[in-house]
Amino acid sequence: MLLDSEDFLDRLNSSIAAATGRLVIASAYIKLDAFKMIVENLKANLSVTVVSRWELKDLVVGVSDLEVYELCRENGWEFGINTKLHGKLFLIDDKELLLGSANITKSGLNLKSNA
Repeated sequence: MLLDSEDFLDRLNSSIAAATGRLVIASAYIKLDAFKMIVENLKANLSVTVVSRWELKDLVVGVSDLEVYELCRENGWEFGINTKLHGKLFLIDDKELLLGSANITKSGLNLKSNA
């Protein structure tokens, strides 16, 4: 099924909120504000793995945030780096796979800012 940006985000949010076992997130770029918005409703006992590209130049120019790692560490979530990563995916409970082209950034996920 193909979803536009708004429908993709709605599906992603509902699927993540319903997750009970495991969540795997892979995105070349991850900004803290967008990441917080998609993980804010996770259940406490969920196993979470996050993989990002995290090349030094990405962090220097600000397309990804170091604080994403800190949030993962604080919550006991695994964080991995793959410098060749370009894909974006969300695997929920090993049953549902959402693939897209959107990085985990406000513009990538078409998130509206309150500011």
